[in-house]
Formats: sequence, C-alpha cells, structure tokens
Amino acid sequence: MRRSVSRKWLHCGAGIDHGLTVIDTAEMYADGGAEEVVGQAIRGLRDRVVLVSKVYPWHAGKAAMHRACENSLRRLQTDYLDMYLLHWRGDIPLQETVEAMEKLVAEGKIRRWGVSNLDTEDMQALLADGGWRALCNQPGALPSRIAGH
Repeated sequence: MRRSVSRKWLHCGAGIDHGLTVIDTAEMYADGGAEEVVGQAIRGLRDRVVLVSKVYPWHAGKAAMHRACENSLRRLQTDYLDMYLLHWRGDIPLQETVEAMEKLVAEGKIRRWGVSNLDTEDMQALLADGGWRALCNQPGALPSRIAGH
C-alpha cells in the first residue's frame, strides 16, 4: 500500500512540474486518502496550484461543514482552499449550506465556493436561497454521454 501511495504522490507532483494548475479532489475519494496524497504532492508548491475539494451533502450544515473543511485542510496540509464545492444536493436546506460556505469564506478557510452535480431545479433553488455567490456548478458526466451514446 505504501508503495502505491508514494507512486500516486509522484504522479501528482509530475503533473505539477508539467503545468498542472488545478487539482480537484474530495473528502469522499478514498475516504480522504486522495486528499492526503495531494497534500504530500503540493508540499512546497501550494502557490502553483488552484486547489478544489468537495464536501459530502450530509456535511453541508453549519457545524458539520466546518469540521469537514478543517479535516480536508489537515489532510491537504494547507490553511485554505481556493474552491470548496457541495458535492451534490442532499437533505440539508440550501440556505444553511450557503451560510456555512459564506462563514468559511469570512474565516479565510476557503476563497470561493460552488456546487457540483446540481440540476436546473437545484440551481434555481440555490439562487432563491441566497446562493448567488456560488462561483460554479461543476456538472457530472456520465460515461455514456462522453462516448456519445
């Protein structure tokens, strides 16, 4: 296992050396393991990358999001994220998620925030609940759509 983790770290570092500028990860990828690998890879190179991570929908409330963000920052070995995304919409009211994201911005833990995998209805609800500061919606892509089927 250690060998595969170090190999992944090397690949990520090589990507940065060859012009990789955006690293997108999430707390759910390998149960935080992906964030740990990225944290190792960007040590000493933080100013060269735009770092994006995503929060589980069940961590999208005020207290849980703060803890989730702190855990991501610890695993990534950084004191801020350039972008923090709600991974997909869950049961927590979007207004609470917006407030939690804005609090993280005010605290300097994240620079910007957005959402991922929200459809048109979800985006309309987000805007109605004060989410106009969301910088992006990162849409998902199904393999069948990529292949043109």
